[in-house]
Amino acid sequence: MMFKEQKIQFKQESISCEHGTIMHKWETPIMQHMVNFICSNGGDILELGFGMGISAEMIQKQIINSHTICEIHLDIIPNLKKWSKSKSVKVLEGSWYENRDQLKKYDGIFFDTHLDPHHHLFKKLVPKICNPGCRITWWNISPF
Repeated sequence: MMFKEQKIQFKQESISCEHGTIMHKWETPIMQHMVNFICSNGGDILELGFGMGISAEMIQKQIINSHTICEIHLDIIPNLKKWSKSKSVKVLEGSWYENRDQLKKYDGIFFDTHLDPHHHLFKKLVPKICNPGCRITWWNISPF
């Protein structure tokens, strides 16, 4: 079964699935450093993976031009849609790979996906979607 089809459990402090924990609230300080880094030049920001929305909320507090979020998990997408209603965010349902033709050029990329079977292909896409000086953070625990 693909990750996006697995049932996940939402808890106050984490999100988990049969493969283990996807995200913990204790990651918040790490995410803050990552967000500060990718948003330091402002501009257009791409976030791959919404999870608990911790980093997305932080990105919204930065001085940026735009914020695009790709989310693959069928149980997380409704949370993202609800959260984004009051925000200036472009939501792309599905993986970055499925949405690669809709991606434009970005000044910052927050790559935080779980069990992404295409993560090894992302480096080939980077030159096409990055403005000069683009800042990228990467977190992926894929066993593939």
